[in-house]
Amino acid sequence: MRPCRLIPLLALALTFPPLAAADPAAQVEVVYVDPQKFTDVRNGYTQTDSARDFYLAEIGRYIEQRAAPRLAEGDTFRVTITDVELAGDYEARRPSVTNVRIIRDVTPARIDLRFRLARADGAVRAEGERTLRSTGYPVGVGIDPADPLRYEKVLLDDWLRQDLPRPAPR
Repeated sequence: MRPCRLIPLLALALTFPPLAAADPAAQVEVVYVDPQKFTDVRNGYTQTDSARDFYLAEIGRYIEQRAAPRLAEGDTFRVTITDVELAGDYEARRPSVTNVRIIRDVTPARIDLRFRLARADGAVRAEGERTLRSTGYPVGVGIDPADPLRYEKVLLDDWLRQDLPRPAPR
């Protein structure tokens, strides 16, 4: 790998502060079903495996970081993502401009998923299937406006607040 490719990734990693530490006994797992068939997880006009893998890894890490503090000791939270469509789309404007995602109302972010929250004894606390879809393009508090996944992260934060309330303080 050429060093110049690492600089944007390093800058992206340094942009995000570490989130609160989770209960070590709680567990979050994010899995993907047929990610090569997802609607739109690309960073340019054409799809690449490396872009898809990068964005899905970022989404998975974000869910893990945001969900873990919401779990009680011993809880397990499994999220199965079945489709992703990133906000906006790449439009063929000029051959030299192929990596600019154009945001329009007709191209909302969408994430389809299933989830299961279980206690340490295996009892299911919550489970369901959701289609997360942006109804506009808000920028969430604490989300970097330069983050390429900012709209998807707002969707995920809204969903976690709704379906995974924080446990009562001990």
